Amino acid sequence: RTGRRELRAGTVRFTSSEISNALRCTPDEQAIVDGAMHGKGLNPVSLGRWLKDHLVDAPISGRILRSANDRKKLACFWVEAL
Repeated sequence: RTGRRELRAGTVRFTSSEISNALRCTPDEQAIVDGAMHGKGLNPVSLGRWLKDHLVDAPISGRILRSANDRKKLACFWVEAL
């Protein structure tokens, strides 16, 4: 709800490695994600799987997280309005 405007509007997509790199910048956010993932470690593979299993296609505050493979066959994530 309070994220970047481009992400909320669905005009920008991020790979799981880009998301994990962004979360490593702040230890507080990294600790929250590690706790939510039950200590599986914050790496692109486990984060991508966790996002797909728990958050993709789940409606949250009038928005929904979507995922698809890009041209390099990497999973990309973006947010759409319901």
